[in-house]
Amino acid sequence: MEYWKNNMMLPVSRPSLKQRQQLIDHLKQKNINSVFHYILLHNLEMGGKFGYKNGDFPITEQISNSLIRLPFYNDISEKDLNTILDEIKCYTLE
Repeated sequence: MEYWKNNMMLPVSRPSLKQRQQLIDHLKQKNINSVFHYILLHNLEMGGKFGYKNGDFPITEQISNSLIRLPFYNDISEKDLNTILDEIKCYTLE
């Protein structure tokens, strides 16, 4: 039987772009796929056509630079969830 896997976002915020990347790198070393997700519309080509540029929305840009998307889907095991959480805790305690 064919089914659709429901992948959802479970964002985590870090204080800075540098710390976001460090956490992504840490999780990658543990074979946990995490990515940044939020590409700001005003930084895209179309935003430029409307006269927007990087720096026009500093709060939005700061938030965007701090978010990480973690693996989260309807059939993820409790063991996998605990592994992800343990690795985030491990990183934040370093």
